[in-house]
Amino acid sequence: MLVSLAGLIGLFVSNIIWVVWYRSQILSVDEEFNKWLVFFPNLKRALPICCLLINFKLCKMLYSGFYGLENTMAKFGKPADYYRIMRTATYFSWIFCYVPIYIADIIIFSKIKWGYTLLVLGIETFIL
Repeated sequence: MLVSLAGLIGLFVSNIIWVVWYRSQILSVDEEFNKWLVFFPNLKRALPICCLLINFKLCKMLYSGFYGLENTMAKFGKPADYYRIMRTATYFSWIFCYVPIYIADIIIFSKIKWGYTLLVLGIETFIL
């Protein structure tokens, strides 16, 4: 249970780190991105909140062109800076979120007998 809790805390910390970096290194610096945000003021407020409360990877919708919507085709002055922040937060998340969850899954595999719901949950999280 403590290992799973460590994974959950790792997820929360990676969300916080991404939002802080986004606000300090992209939102306050990138003029091209801020010009684009003028057309989508709700996104400017909603994106950090959703990324903080759910998962920072939701911000990938900014540049994905999701269903060709204009509010998912952000323009960045220095896209490499944005991708660097995303990559760093993703690595942090892999190490401090997913690794503890995999360790918890392995513990579940070794301790729980076949037929219990917890084992099925462990198999699902390991695959996902």
